[in-house]
Amino acid sequence: MSQPSKRVINLKAENGGVYISGTEAVTPPAGAQFPYFEAILCLQAAVANLTASNITGDSIAAVQIPAGAIIYGKFQSITLASGAVIAYLGC
Repeated sequence: MSQPSKRVINLKAENGGVYISGTEAVTPPAGAQFPYFEAILCLQAAVANLTASNITGDSIAAVQIPAGAIIYGKFQSITLASGAVIAYLGC
């Protein structure tokens, strides 16, 4: 019987991350091995517009993220209206 593929999320942030507190759109650095952010850790309550390739449904615009929350996905772009986050690069 074949085994389902398993994926372990990089909880050690081995590929680094980007601190974001401004209101300009932020994308993964050029040359990143994986061109997406895999997790967003909210340091200061934030309102964000997120572009993700693996999240479907309603728009993920003006999302309110409480301090301490972590959001997982494949985020290609993060734009904050307020707050501060660390966006961890994919692995």
